[in-house]
Amino acid sequence: MSSKTPLPGRALRARHKESQIHPGKPDQPRSRRPTQEVQAEKAKKARVLADKERTRSETIQATAELENRMEAQLKEKLATAHHPPPSMQKRVPRATAKNSLAVVPEGMSFFRK
Repeated sequence: MSSKTPLPGRALRARHKESQIHPGKPDQPRSRRPTQEVQAEKAKKARVLADKERTRSETIQATAELENRMEAQLKEKLATAHHPPPSMQKRVPRATAKNSLAVVPEGMSFFRK
């Protein structure tokens, strides 16, 4: 009995030439970098981190100075703003509805309590 699906033609490829020349290469230890190269890379990373931290602290300082300057400007604006003095006129007491009903004209006694 044969399969109805055809087999792919040439599905398997030959190995690459390099793998045949050095068959133990995957098992060999990895090459190591020189100490000076590793130290130089670490020093570079440390410089980059220090620059980032310095930039961050400078940004925070500049923002704080800006906020302080804005607050001082607002205080100065409020201090120099036009605030008219309160009126010097004396208030005259006005008759309220309660006081006006105290004197009831004749014939209107239904307003009296």
